Amino acid sequence: MVRSNYSKFFARSIAIFTLFSILPLSGVHAQYSTSDHASISLNGKWFFCLDPMATGEREKRFDPHFPTNRWDTVTVPHCFSADKRFEFYTGKCWYKRSFNVVPLPAKRYILHFDAAYYRCKIWLNNQLIGDHEGGYTPFKYDVTDALRKGINDVSIQVDNSWNNMTLPGSKPSSIISDRPIDQLFAWINYGGIVRPVYITVEPDIYVSRLKIEADPDLSLGTAQVKFKALVENNSSNAIKVVPQLSLTYLSRAVPLKLRALKAFPIASHSNSEIEWHGGLKVLICTTPR
Repeated sequence: MVRSNYSKFFARSIAIFTLFSILPLSGVHAQYSTSDHASISLNGKWFFCLDPMATGEREKRFDPHFPTNRWDTVTVPHCFSADKRFEFYTGKCWYKRSFNVVPLPAKRYILHFDAAYYRCKIWLNNQLIGDHEGGYTPFKYDVTDALRKGINDVSIQVDNSWNNMTLPGSKPSSIISDRPIDQLFAWINYGGIVRPVYITVEPDIYVSRLKIEADPDLSLGTAQVKFKALVENNSSNAIKVVPQLSLTYLSRAVPLKLRALKAFPIASHSNSEIEWHGGLKVLICTTPR
């Protein structure tokens, strides 16, 4: 139990700033930081409508020219179940909005949804970007190639339908018919874009995922730390990545001994997961209250 609490202490307490020195094969040196993002918020006003007959995709409601004059106006993040009219609605619905952007060269534009319950499909400027299943997990798409200068239109179809193959619950079966039976779990089957939506702007070479695992040894007052990073190379050149890390806790530098680091090659327009290990000494030996 103490070991588990201590692991949580490490995860909460140490702010990690990860820097990568990108070494192009030409020998020219450049530095890229993953901690400074310029973001475009897509929270706020969206158009919204239900789709109980599931005809919206056939009607091309994702088309930027599809009329929304009879749609509701809602504020995202939005849960349509909070509206008394739709409290027990189960099925598909649509969200649409436009935004203005001037894409910059050598930048990648990543569209983030922190959560949408439960299944969804996303279109940008009449182009299907992707789909996602899972009401509790964030998801994102690189939409750089679908963006255009000026006004852009994003549409998302959200479906909170569920069956015995979906989470968090299932429907009991009937031995006398195929008719769906009432849900097992005692809560409203809510739906909507329930978490923030935004676009982050990244350089051509950036870290898209970072995972940190700490394994403390309380008897020695040390910890072994493992780092995994997925590096995206959207440039036209192959590169070599040399990870450089610094750890801080309450504005104090934490000494970190890393095993010998090597350069990781990443081909043009590809990504690669890199992994490295280090050890550190515990600065504070008390578990936060």
